[in-house]
Amino acid sequence: MTLDDEIVARINEAKEKNISSKAGNIARYLGLGGTTHANGVESTEYNYSGNGFEINSSIAIGHDCGGFGTSVKFAGNDVYRMGGGTIYTYVPGEWLSEFESLYTQSLAAGEIARADQKRKDDSKRLNEELELRDRWGL
Repeated sequence: MTLDDEIVARINEAKEKNISSKAGNIARYLGLGGTTHANGVESTEYNYSGNGFEINSSIAIGHDCGGFGTSVKFAGNDVYRMGGGTIYTYVPGEWLSEFESLYTQSLAAGEIARADQKRKDDSKRLNEELELRDRWGL
């Protein structure tokens, strides 16, 4: 097996394990961040730091540009890096089991966040309806 073949195998393994998506979920639901708007560009970035990990997930969308990326460090070492859909680094190892555990935690946190957002949206809709009914005497 050539070096190129080994690299392709690593890339395929990272894709099969869905590392980028899982890292994004961990960063979003267990980390900190949010969305900003400047100069016609909407940027969303989330960062998680803990359990030996530094995880960053970002996306930028503008009228004439766009990009996204994900990076995972464990114990100070780059273990995964992807940008624009291209995987540049993937080093499997002991970090994967803890990473999967964090991902499971992020799924639960995501469910809570979505339920909370639904309650807020429902309350906002109800208040808007009540305001319209009051305004029109209905």
